Amino acid sequence: MVNRQSRNPGQLRRFEETARIGDAPSFAVETGQAWRALSDVAGSLSGRLGKMADDAAAREGEAAGLGVGASSGAAYLKMQAAQAQAAGKAGGSWRDAIASIESAGSGGYAAVGPTHSKMGRALGRYQIMEANIGPWSQEALGRAVTPQEFLADPKIQDAVFDHKFGGYVQRFGLEGAAQAWFAGPGGVGKTSRNDVLGTDVGSYGQRFVAALGKGGAVPSALPAINVLPTQPLALRRDGTIYGEAYDRAAASAYAWRMQSGLETQMQAAYEANQDDPQALAGALSQVHDAFAQDQNLADPHLQEAFGKRFAERSQAYMLDAQSKAAAKMRAEETAATFEGIAAQRLGIQRQAVALGANPQGDEIMQRELAKAGAAIDGAVAAGSLTPAQAAKEKADLAETAARGRVQGVYEALDTPEKKEEFATGLLTEWSEGKGPLAKLPFETVKSLSTTLWNDARAQINRKTAEQKIEAARIADLVKDDLASVAASGKGLDPKESGLSAETVGTLLGPEKLEAWQVARAAAERQWQATTGMETQTAGEITSRLDLLAPKPGTAGYAEDQKVFEAAQKKAAGVMKARADDPAAAVEASFPEVAALADTADPQDPDSLQSLVSARLQAQTALGIDELGRSPLTKQEARALARAVTAQPDPAKKAQAMSSLVDQVHAAYGPHADGVMTQILQVQGIDREMAQFGTGLFSRLNRGDGPVAGERRQGGVLSETDAAAQSATPTASDAAPMPNYRQEQMLLSNPDLAPAFDQKFGTGAAARILGQRQPGTSRKVEGGTATVDETGESWVPDR
Repeated sequence: MVNRQSRNPGQLRRFEETARIGDAPSFAVETGQAWRALSDVAGSLSGRLGKMADDAAAREGEAAGLGVGASSGAAYLKMQAAQAQAAGKAGGSWRDAIASIESAGSGGYAAVGPTHSKMGRALGRYQIMEANIGPWSQEALGRAVTPQEFLADPKIQDAVFDHKFGGYVQRFGLEGAAQAWFAGPGGVGKTSRNDVLGTDVGSYGQRFVAALGKGGAVPSALPAINVLPTQPLALRRDGTIYGEAYDRAAASAYAWRMQSGLETQMQAAYEANQDDPQALAGALSQVHDAFAQDQNLADPHLQEAFGKRFAERSQAYMLDAQSKAAAKMRAEETAATFEGIAAQRLGIQRQAVALGANPQGDEIMQRELAKAGAAIDGAVAAGSLTPAQAAKEKADLAETAARGRVQGVYEALDTPEKKEEFATGLLTEWSEGKGPLAKLPFETVKSLSTTLWNDARAQINRKTAEQKIEAARIADLVKDDLASVAASGKGLDPKESGLSAETVGTLLGPEKLEAWQVARAAAERQWQATTGMETQTAGEITSRLDLLAPKPGTAGYAEDQKVFEAAQKKAAGVMKARADDPAAAVEASFPEVAALADTADPQDPDSLQSLVSARLQAQTALGIDELGRSPLTKQEARALARAVTAQPDPAKKAQAMSSLVDQVHAAYGPHADGVMTQILQVQGIDREMAQFGTGLFSRLNRGDGPVAGERRQGGVLSETDAAAQSATPTASDAAPMPNYRQEQMLLSNPDLAPAFDQKFGTGAAARILGQRQPGTSRKVEGGTATVDETGESWVPDR
């Protein structure tokens, strides 16, 4: 081998001076075979020695070049280290922030969330869905791990999170990355979308940013760290074996470090701008300009290598970004197209329903469908929709319009019965090829018909139930109305009650309507025949009855007889009330007297005396004779008498009577004698004896004793009263006296007699019932009260 340039010129010259065999051509020595062999050996030795020298020089140059290249390219390794360190710090903060939302307090790395029907369980500190663990671990680790292995190894969880979330940060920024972690990349920016627990995308991203703020600010993307070499390569370019080896080694050591740094910066630029080709081009240009400042790129070979690498990677990044941008644009166009079609569908549905039974509805909807179809064809031409998608959307719009038309007609019908009939007829129209549903599949039409029929039937059922309830209410109102007319001459207010002839006829039927109207007219006649009787004298009532007496043989005799009987019954009740309890009767008849009774105060003598005066005046106005008048109601008299009758001890009873006399005189003043007489009468003492006792009590109250004549009169009256009372048991002094209501209860239910006697004393029930035995009569004010099988009646004196 021929040395192109000696590595040690002195050594090689010595070899040449000693023997220049290697320089002599083989054809120049003709000394025989030995010399030729010697010449070959010498030439071979010289070649080997030269190669050894060249190799040594190359190794020396390579070692020196590697050292210089490594030293010069170390800056790019520092760049990578700084980039990795920034990513690691950011990743740690990101982890903590996401974990504070996903698994804090729920188990951390061992947390297991709820199961999703498609994605499986949410696992680990970052709650990664079970279905994502395989593909995401493959991307991050180069191998797919099982959910069990993932859950058991925190390092795997961190690595998978860092890889995936870091990519989201580069694409969407911090808050957008959190949104993508929660809702997927497609959910970024759709802040109102929420999960089954109510958490929405927007608030999740905000919580993440807030959690980051607690741990210090973190950059939104990995920083581009530009660190240029400070030590030049100083390539020799001298053509020597050493120099070439040096240059190759230095350039190689430097180039891979530089290319690694370049790749890191280009990747960072791509991650931050991969959805925006224009921004990516600007970012890559900045990377190129920053690296171009490296003085080592002044070497044309290194510059060529750098330019080639940058061009290759830039083209790849740009093509990918442009492809993603185009795909995103197509996706956005497609989404916008579908949103537009959805809006059209909603508008068509609303319009179709709103048209109702409009006879021009079908024609109008055909025009709207034609417009929508043209818009869909335009989307196909623009590439936003495929022909198959367009056909499906047109079919959906046609079905929506048909359903809307049917729904509109259905809702326009005014009764559920008509709606039910309409729903049933849809299948008939379809079978005949008529109506808006004619072009739809049978199953679709059948489903719609069934749905509408069910709805109509439910409306009918509700209507029937409501009508039954309303009918019962109206029936009660009819009764109330008749009672009101009979009592006051006025029926219920139609506006307030809702009671009207139309309502009664609709809900109760024409027969009950007619019955109500007849009964109402009869109630009005009866009220007219009886109204005001409470304030008429016995004579006036008699004259009124004479005028009402029906004449046999005249038209309407039966109704007239009913009115007359009602008037008789009312008259009997009025007269009986006056005879039984005159004071209570005038209170019921005269509002002025009732008002005084309501305001009377037992502690105010003036109010009591005014009340008694009004009662007596009213009784006089009604023609009640003086002997039949009473200042108190029976209930009041019995209440006052109870203070005496309740005392079993005669001495205490006398004391109680004395106190009662004082109380009555103080409270009732000029009416005290009449009040005391009534109190004694309710205890079973006849009127004459009661009046005598009252006079005696009055003298005693004044401090005067009885005179001889009063003693004789008292003895005679006592004997006479005792004889009169001997056949009629009276309530004992210790037994209370029954009130009016209790008497009426006994009269309506005679079987209560034993209990009545037990409460009010032996014979009390017989006294009350004896007054009402059938076939008996008794003289009352203005006439005669008679008791028969039909009840009590009153016949006025002629």
